[in-house]
Amino acid sequence: MAFDHADFVRLAVETTRTEIENLELPFEFLPKTFTPGELQACCEAILGHSLYKANFRQRIEARNLVEVVPGQMRTGAFRPAQLYRNRGT
Repeated sequence: MAFDHADFVRLAVETTRTEIENLELPFEFLPKTFTPGELQACCEAILGHSLYKANFRQRIEARNLVEVVPGQMRTGAFRPAQLYRNRGT
């Protein structure tokens, strides 16, 4: 059993990737509030490939998975981004 850790990790990665493809998003890897870009970047990092931005956001909107955090924006070097949270919490 000491040498099967790689199998456990591989199974966890495969399961998480399948969940993301089925839009069971990895909210536990994100802060409580996040931008759409942060959510997409997290999913891309786990999947190991880029996602088409428009399709990704349309699928999330269609499933009503996230909600706007009223009055909260994340500012930085670029224009402010609206913050969202998991609708299930």
